Amino acid sequence: MARGEGTTSTKTEKGSIAPEAQSLKKEEAPKESAEIKVPEAPKRTRVPDAVQRKLAAERQKGPQPSRLAQELRNYQAERKRHSMDVYVQITGLDSGKTRGVKALLDSGCSTCCIDTDYVRAEKLDIQELPQPIVARNADNTENISGRITHYVDLRMRIGPHVETRTFLLMCLGKARIFIGLDWLTEHNPEVDWQEQTMRFSRCPERCHMRVTRSIK
Repeated sequence: MARGEGTTSTKTEKGSIAPEAQSLKKEEAPKESAEIKVPEAPKRTRVPDAVQRKLAAERQKGPQPSRLAQELRNYQAERKRHSMDVYVQITGLDSGKTRGVKALLDSGCSTCCIDTDYVRAEKLDIQELPQPIVARNADNTENISGRITHYVDLRMRIGPHVETRTFLLMCLGKARIFIGLDWLTEHNPEVDWQEQTMRFSRCPERCHMRVTRSIK
């Protein structure tokens, strides 16, 4: 048998690739990545005149409130039906110094409170509670001040009505004083929440005070 008989010659000219190698290279070559087609933007259709007029009317109303903002407005409106601002005078029992301040009469607050920062600024004489009290906001979340640990006794005047009252110290935000449900229950004033007026016509006997004129 002659040398090389029965075999396929792979000899090639310099610089060329044998057919077998060409076939192998084609098989090993990676496939090209699939082409990504971006869909064409849909053609704009004409908005009917009636729809355009309705949209224009909605835009004139201004930005619409979000659901959360609307809930907050509803909550504030509800609170306003059961709260009112009253002007009070408070006097320190030790210093005798009198200060005028706007207080919030609020049936949603369980007791009388005074803002901690306001007490510090006015340097009122405070006392420590025998046991801390957990402070919660109107939405049942814990107040930023945490537990209530101190109180202050003040002489409070609302119109001609004068009494000594205990106020718990807590963070009230922009408010200075809250006059709460315990005070409302004790004195049982006639409150017109719509007109934002109050009359002391049903105070207990120990108050020795019957004020029939309205206080705003």
